[in-house]
Amino acid sequence: MIKGIQNVYVAATDLGKSVKFYRDVLGLPLKFQDGDRWAQFDIGDSSFSISSANDGRAVPGQGAVTIFEVSDLETALTTLRERGASIEGELVDMGDHGRYFTVLDPSGSPVQLFQRAKGS
Repeated sequence: MIKGIQNVYVAATDLGKSVKFYRDVLGLPLKFQDGDRWAQFDIGDSSFSISSANDGRAVPGQGAVTIFEVSDLETALTTLRERGASIEGELVDMGDHGRYFTVLDPSGSPVQLFQRAKGS
């Protein structure tokens, strides 16, 4: 019945600031933006979107945690620090599974960047 994930979205208190964060800080390619209501980014075979707090069912800063996979976690961490991202805590090592760190978007929603362990 379920074929895959079509889209994941978070709500934002300020869509413009959130678009800048996901586009300019995380480097996601913006597919389109519908004014201050919705923005959608392309990520491989999936999409990630941001809705205004009034348009979606999600509550800004609450709900799901979005996890983006990267190939080099240290480079991602350094780049996000240079871009002024709000990093929460340190790198978390999950052994054979991989490692991740958490960053907060402008509305306080947690986003994790994850790198698979070698060989997994």
